[in-house]
Amino acid sequence: MYLLNLDTGADVNVLSRKMLSKFGVPESQLRDTKIILEAFGGSVVKPVGVVSLKVECKNVEFSADKAVHPSLGLESCAKLNLVTLHKENIDYLSLGKFKDKGEIQVNNEAILLIN
Repeated sequence: MYLLNLDTGADVNVLSRKMLSKFGVPESQLRDTKIILEAFGGSVVKPVGVVSLKVECKNVEFSADKAVHPSLGLESCAKLNLVTLHKENIDYLSLGKFKDKGEIQVNNEAILLIN
């Protein structure tokens, strides 16, 4: 079992080289990429490559073909039924504040990790 962050604000899945090695994937399997990732705080990350991996969670499988550098992006979280959308998704072009307090409900089986 591997613990991964669920990052619903991310457009890609990311893995460290160490995690990729644990999965038994040689770095020679990585394809070059020109993708540049921008983190929430604005820092820039250049992935070492792209790889296609088969991912399974609770008997749900899909192929992850995204940038490599562990977190699952929104698309993967949704495909694995780890998150669901209950209201309309609104994209904002800048940072801001919500008028009211929000509420987040987490599955009782989820393990909370704070880095």
